[in-house]
Amino acid sequence: MTRVSTTRPGLSAGEAAERLAVEGPNVLPKASHTSAAVLLSRLLATASGTAFAAVVLGQFANAWACRSESRRIGRIGLLGNPLLIAAVAFEVGVLLLFLGLAPLAGLLGGSFPTPAGWALASLAIPAVILADTTHKTWRHRHERHRGI
Repeated sequence: MTRVSTTRPGLSAGEAAERLAVEGPNVLPKASHTSAAVLLSRLLATASGTAFAAVVLGQFANAWACRSESRRIGRIGLLGNPLLIAAVAFEVGVLLLFLGLAPLAGLLGGSFPTPAGWALASLAIPAVILADTTHKTWRHRHERHRGI
């Protein structure tokens, strides 16, 4: 493997840039094929895809939670609005497209989550529902005590 040394005494920034331009193409492809670099790249892409899925799934739950300022999701029901169901189904389809098509996922810097990643990302749904339910319950009790 060719090494690029920029620490030689007297090497100016211009000389270092020139050396990197000349020798870099020989060094960087070899370095990118190391198992550690490939593993780290895949791990970061999977983590990015998992984080993206968590955000989308959290918004999926938020769409249902925000239908009422005062009533919890369980009191409203899930199937009352066909347009919301269609919008969420479309959102899930786009999520799968963004993460499942390798060229598109690569362009976005992510990849399809592992089963453990999907399990972790899906925790966003109950987290949003729990936060919404807690807020609405607290607000209901607080308003009742204040006489509102």
